[in-house]
Amino acid sequence: MLQFPLGLWSDRFGRKKVLILTGIGGGIAFALLPLAGNHFKVTIVLLMIAGGLVGSFFSLGLSLAADILPRHLLPAANVVASFHFSIGSIIGPGIGGLLMQAGWGGGIFGLMGALYIVFGLLGLFFSPRQKI
Repeated sequence: MLQFPLGLWSDRFGRKKVLILTGIGGGIAFALLPLAGNHFKVTIVLLMIAGGLVGSFFSLGLSLAADILPRHLLPAANVVASFHFSIGSIIGPGIGGLLMQAGWGGGIFGLMGALYIVFGLLGLFFSPRQKI
């Protein structure tokens, strides 16, 4: 539901700005999940917000790559993004399981929230190079 509006906003306001805002917004939603406790409706709303915002990272990131990279490097950018997605899909559940085993069940959401917020804030310090 959010991928289409985020794409439109990235066309209008810039992909980097939208990626920064979705990273920070999704991170805040993930970080708030442990505070939802047993409130089912709050948990569902926070998961919808977080998933909707960060679920568009792959497509928005590749769109940003298309804006800043030379055309011949786009397939390589897609491969690198796929590798990162795969590595996160393999490592993430293991880290989550370790945190739950250690008794910090909501810790995975706090960790994900912090990492997304850091990602968004790091975007403020880097500017893309112009196309060659």
